Amino acid sequence: MGILDDMLTAGIKKEHFAPISLFSYRVGMMIIVSWSFGFLSFVGIEGFARASEVDGKIVAAVKPITQALQTAAAEQASYRVLLIESLSNTKAAEIRALALKRCKASSSSDRGWLNDEIELRQGEYEKLAGHRYDIPACNEL
Repeated sequence: MGILDDMLTAGIKKEHFAPISLFSYRVGMMIIVSWSFGFLSFVGIEGFARASEVDGKIVAAVKPITQALQTAAAEQASYRVLLIESLSNTKAAEIRALALKRCKASSSSDRGWLNDEIELRQGEYEKLAGHRYDIPACNEL
């Protein structure tokens, strides 16, 4: 067999094997080499996958996941806007209620405490809305 024989039996001393086991080894090695280079594709054995085929399969598998993540991110952004609006409206209502109590307060200590509470709520509102809430005058509440 020449070169092929030398390649298939490299490092193996022929006198250590019976002729049938050496033949089986050679046939096994030929099958492995044929499979690895894709020479057995006619019987449905593909061999190693090409990088371009693997990349294509990965891209096809990841594409629906990427689209689902983009959709989820868009929905999350819209929910974030709605949540901020809702929280801002709640803080504005709290500020108006405290301002109304401040207008009706009889003592300066109550008005001072209410001013502190209003300032606290103003800071929370400003974090949400980006600006301070314009408190209406007592006659507008």
